Amino acid sequence: MLNYGLALLRGNGGVKVDYQEALEWAQKSAALGHSLAHQQLSMFFNAAKNPNPPARSVPSCKEELNRLGVRELRDLLRTEGIDFSDCVEKSDLIARAAMHLPGVAEPWDAAPEHTLLLEPQKRSREDIALLRQRQQQTVSAAAAAAEVSAAGPNGGSGSAAASSFQEKLPPPSRETS
Repeated sequence: MLNYGLALLRGNGGVKVDYQEALEWAQKSAALGHSLAHQQLSMFFNAAKNPNPPARSVPSCKEELNRLGVRELRDLLRTEGIDFSDCVEKSDLIARAAMHLPGVAEPWDAAPEHTLLLEPQKRSREDIALLRQRQQQTVSAAAAAAEVSAAGPNGGSGSAAASSFQEKLPPPSRETS
């Protein structure tokens, strides 16, 4: 209940921000004896009382990102839902944040927990013909390999091995029901 209230408070997980409902869920959790909910109730009350916090300025260019410290860059990436676990240096953090600046041509995913599905590029007729030709070559090569393996090690037809296998099988039972 507290986690859902926090999601409503912050708008995480695709949930629309609703401070009143977040407060209600936190109160329900606190009423059931959740100690962390008791500690955070004041935060929920303040959010419900002052629903419009002052706007935080988001950097709009790489120069503004360069002015931020490492902690501020990490906080920015965390609030935007951008994974930065592989970033080691400040320059890595700046590069990752610069990829998600407004106006960047790459697709930006507002809900990072859901993957983006991009359409594959359209294939030309020449590409399709070349792909079919490769598939036919693969099929004919597989058929040739099957013929060689069916011939067996002695170059025979393999029927002698099949007949000896059939001789080892017990005769079928004739049960009537």
